[in-house]
Amino acid sequence: HIARSHSLAAAGEAQPSRARAPNFLAVKAAKEAQAIALKLGDLGLQALAHFTAARAHALNEKVEQALWAAAWAASTFEEANDRLSQAFAVFFAAQVHMELGGKGRKQLAKEHVDRALSVLQQCGAEVREQAMDDILAYLTSTLQDGQTPLLAGNLYGEASAVMLARHVRQAARSRVPAK
Repeated sequence: HIARSHSLAAAGEAQPSRARAPNFLAVKAAKEAQAIALKLGDLGLQALAHFTAARAHALNEKVEQALWAAAWAASTFEEANDRLSQAFAVFFAAQVHMELGGKGRKQLAKEHVDRALSVLQQCGAEVREQAMDDILAYLTSTLQDGQTPLLAGNLYGEASAVMLARHVRQAARSRVPAK
């Protein structure tokens, strides 16, 4: 329960504007969540904590830390057999490359998008279509406003909440004794 609340606290502490003060509390909460999830040995919580850390580091424009945490999240989601969350973690890394990576990172972003789409193809059709609809709706609404999508955008906040809810449901199902 502590790891889940720290993960949520980290997501909630994140400030959507880069002009605001750095999000040190978000990073601290994410690191605490990572440590607790590791201690509990729960792959799903570990992956969620890594994804939260990636978002917090990106908000502080710490590119390498954000990419490292996103890669760790994607790898852990893969190990936990959560392809949808893995795809979102890889999409997030692509966005970090595009927004914060500087010149020469567009190719890396494209490679990450291609990888994320490949992972997404492994999901069931219904899940894949809903995820693509969410991504397209987010990008379309953001681009219509004439602004570059922010790393703290609603898409990743909502993705984090969905990841956590799916993990909690799965954990609850695995703890219910079979009849």
